[in-house]
Amino acid sequence: MRTNIYIFFFVLTLFTSCSESQKAEVELPKKVEVKAPELPSFPVSSNLQKQKTCPFKGTPIKKEFFVDHGDKRIFTCCKECIIKVQNSPQVTETLINARGERVMTKQEAEFAFP
Repeated sequence: MRTNIYIFFFVLTLFTSCSESQKAEVELPKKVEVKAPELPSFPVSSNLQKQKTCPFKGTPIKKEFFVDHGDKRIFTCCKECIIKVQNSPQVTETLINARGERVMTKQEAEFAFP
């Protein structure tokens, strides 16, 4: 016990006995801004046809499997793909555009699948 007390006071005197000029200045790191990479954008034009295939499997979409994202409705082929859409709807939309298709609006989808 006495040894611990002696060590404590020894270390304490080391830190308190240093003059201001002997103390090392510590530079804090500068603020670094990290930006997320941007997804490639595909121009949505009128020559893209409405979504007909699942963005992940490429199989035909089913009207009962969809996710609403904003004013758009993204269709899939199964429940497993719905989870993928919910996790990253913007990436899914990019995948659909890469296939030469476009995401339908909710209003378009209601008319396409009455």
